[in-house]
Amino acid sequence: LYVYACLCDYIHNPDSALLSKWETRKVTLKKVRLLYGLCKTGGESLNKKKRWLVIPGGMFSIFDSMVALHNNQYLCGISDNVEDLFEFKTHYQNFFWCFGAVHHDNTHAYWQELHHTELAKVGVSSWEYFNACYSPKTLVKGNIVELAKQTLGTFVNFHEECAQWGALIPGDKKALLCPKAQGLGDGGFLELVPCFCSHTPSKHEWETTPLPFVRKSAKATHQILLSWRDQYCREAAKKFL
Repeated sequence: LYVYACLCDYIHNPDSALLSKWETRKVTLKKVRLLYGLCKTGGESLNKKKRWLVIPGGMFSIFDSMVALHNNQYLCGISDNVEDLFEFKTHYQNFFWCFGAVHHDNTHAYWQELHHTELAKVGVSSWEYFNACYSPKTLVKGNIVELAKQTLGTFVNFHEECAQWGALIPGDKKALLCPKAQGLGDGGFLELVPCFCSHTPSKHEWETTPLPFVRKSAKATHQILLSWRDQYCREAAKKFL
């Protein structure tokens, strides 16, 4: 499905500036062949791990995704429009930036499964590693802001970073434990991350006053997410190095 989408995007609009990552026919075919070679990680075994969350607007529950990962499953969020289930869309633009389409959720699950497969090759159980970072034993207690940071940081490590091109490096244990993409993968973090960055007064009235919000750039937002990832995952990662 992933390879098919990449090919469709390229075939329909090969000269689009949004397809700059694919550059030329030669580079495109090279990357597609690489992806095709990785497809053996998919199939029925991957489909059995998928759990679908259908809610209005196609909103994706990060916490529910973490619960799914705790059970070695992948949460996929889709639009409430049932027609989306029966129509495959390439959007005729850079496939990496498609939102709300079924294939977007499938590819996230695909890259997560690939990440877990590559970790296993270097002797690391992704399930054990995830639970070392995020489990009832390691969750932050009594501080909703720090719990949110822990949740976002761990989610980014296991869901977002490994799905970005170039972040997943087979055979490199350190890079596999803490993959690092070149930039922010999902623009939705621009609206979420600032809520947990500012200092919150001890007497903050949660019921009547929202958290301080100061918009940050995509680069700054990505670095903040990685800092939260490092805070809550890097110590656990050391146990597997």
